[in-house]
Amino acid sequence: MVGFTGSRRPSGAQVAAAQRAALIIAGYGIPVAVGCASGIDAAVRNVVPGAEVFRVEGSGPGAFALRSVAMVKACKESRGWVALAAYPSAPCPARLVPSGSSSACFNGSGSGTWATAAYAVGIGVPIVVFGQVELPEWGGKWEPVRLGPLVGGWRFVSNQLSFI
Repeated sequence: MVGFTGSRRPSGAQVAAAQRAALIIAGYGIPVAVGCASGIDAAVRNVVPGAEVFRVEGSGPGAFALRSVAMVKACKESRGWVALAAYPSAPCPARLVPSGSSSACFNGSGSGTWATAAYAVGIGVPIVVFGQVELPEWGGKWEPVRLGPLVGGWRFVSNQLSFI
């Protein structure tokens, strides 16, 4: 399963990249997971009507965090090719770092996309980031993805994680 997360106000290039990747991934028969928000979520839902949509239940920012945590966990628990494709519109907040604790990642920093990516890294889900943003220093390195459906993104590689 490949999850998609991103800005509610993405660039046109991010929308095109997300839709292209989602179509290719779904075409391979790999399940696509996405949230219920506007922006990247809506763009992916528009091209992959069979995507598994994770919906917010309740109200407040905690409800959005629970939705994102559920999606990342579903990706981790799926079989086969697993990844999270993230399309942030701003740099990662300075105090946000990967953690297996959802409350540490969803700490009110102001970026649900980066919090979702940090949580994914924290629980061992590979991430690929797309967009013209500064990539965070998370104790690893960022490498360009040169092949496959997530080409054009930057994959995070640390001593503990190596994938995609």
